[in-house]
Amino acid sequence: MLEGRREHTSWVSSAGLVLMGGHGYGTTTEIVPSGGGNFSLVGNLVRHACAIADKDSTIISGGWTKLSGGYIAKVVARYNLQGHVENLPEMTQGRMNHGCGSYYKDGTMVLIVAGGQDYNDNFLSSTEQLTMGGTAW
Repeated sequence: MLEGRREHTSWVSSAGLVLMGGHGYGTTTEIVPSGGGNFSLVGNLVRHACAIADKDSTIISGGWTKLSGGYIAKVVARYNLQGHVENLPEMTQGRMNHGCGSYYKDGTMVLIVAGGQDYNDNFLSSTEQLTMGGTAW
């Protein structure tokens, strides 16, 4: 690693472990063990987000961002080793420090996010699901 990171998210890619964002690292990424930055995150994603691996890309949900003085993001975006690929529909509830994952139903990937915290540090007990190709969580 070039520098220590905390509050970041990560993704195991074909090039190695991609460390994304984190406190003090804003929109930067770094591939470990090869080192060096790879691409920039869009939308001021900073920290406390969650990543879902999808073949050779990752889907990042939520997190805390510095935009407009700081807020909890509803943003869901796909990245590959070249950078930002697409934005997916926003979550209904902005959340950070949440769990996330995916499963397949009838051959279609379904994303799920669960728990976490809102802007006031209240713990969330809700879950949301998005069927890939859908327009809303």
